Amino acid sequence: MPKDYPNFESIISGFLSKLELATKSDVQSLMARIDHLEQIIASVANETNNQFSRKKNSSIPNQRISDHVLEILRTNKDPMTYSELKEVSGFDEKSLRNAIYRLNKLGRIETIRRGQYTIPINKQDPNSNDS
Repeated sequence: MPKDYPNFESIISGFLSKLELATKSDVQSLMARIDHLEQIIASVANETNNQFSRKKNSSIPNQRISDHVLEILRTNKDPMTYSELKEVSGFDEKSLRNAIYRLNKLGRIETIRRGQYTIPINKQDPNSNDS
């Protein structure tokens, strides 16, 4: 009578389990779990982006924050405080502070005193031709 040898699949399966290697079904199960987690992360990220997105002024849709701040200061002849700028522009605190910092460094706005900003007198109206 011939000897019964184990089939090839049982040898491989025993080898994989002995070495604790992942099988095809293990990998498929992990991929399904990863896909599910990615869907959860994407939905949470969308909710977070919607919740914390900065307010946009509908009259100026594609304008940079610094340009918008300059325009606000040009239209207002008196120096404006940070809180007034924040209220008028509708931008979040970090974006507005960064814009004010950059504009101040570039000399496009000046600080009257802490928290009060204006356009420098020589840059009030670039289109005027006062001779």
